[in-house]
Amino acid sequence: MAAHQASSSSSSGSSYEVFLNFHGEDVRTNFADHLYHALVGAGIRTFREEEELCKGNEISPELLAAIQQSRISIPILSMNYASSKWCLNELTKISECIRTMNQIVLPIFYKIEPKDVRNQTGNYAKAFAKHQKRFDKRTVQKGKNTLQEVGKLNGWHAKIETYEGKLVKEVVKTVWSTLNKRLLTVSKKLVGIQSHVKEMLMRLDIESDNRKIVGIHGLGGVGKTTVARAVCETILSHFEGFRFIENV
Repeated sequence: MAAHQASSSSSSGSSYEVFLNFHGEDVRTNFADHLYHALVGAGIRTFREEEELCKGNEISPELLAAIQQSRISIPILSMNYASSKWCLNELTKISECIRTMNQIVLPIFYKIEPKDVRNQTGNYAKAFAKHQKRFDKRTVQKGKNTLQEVGKLNGWHAKIETYEGKLVKEVVKTVWSTLNKRLLTVSKKLVGIQSHVKEMLMRLDIESDNRKIVGIHGLGGVGKTTVARAVCETILSHFEGFRFIENV
């Protein structure tokens, strides 16, 4: 069983956007922790397992629900990942969600060669040699098939010389884009909206390093909030995260 230190970032507890899957002893206090807090800091509802949810051989209903609710899963495939039956159980559920729920999986090969994951060589071969002595052939083969499938997916390869801070930013940016955070969509059919947005962008001069505060004033009901939403949608790709706060 993997040793996970974990929590969820969802304030409502109803759903998640990203599920982190990792071997705790390898990355719990370093890479996984940095990635988790970067995702949460970007406003992305992220789930990582709590240690108490990792008891026993079967995935708990809470953990299963978290996997199924998430739009993206990020398995961090590290050196000792395959030694954990728990990690493999989670990954099998994630693999099922790819087929049944169109879940997006973005693997990170953390200081391990992707070919070792796909072909179960190196440390992964040693791990499965031990699994074969403890578990039935069908269970072991299911784990191998899952690793082969996930090992073929596009992701990131974190090598020894990789700057992890830069990698974390790349992952967050990709997740942000994949989730299509442009949920503040304003209809382009609104008459006159584009001219207001154009003027606001000119005043903000978003391409420069000199960030500004621009106020919008007018009578109630004339569309100030609508314009602000449209501007927010237009410029949010320049930032790692955003908050749109109304009625302050």
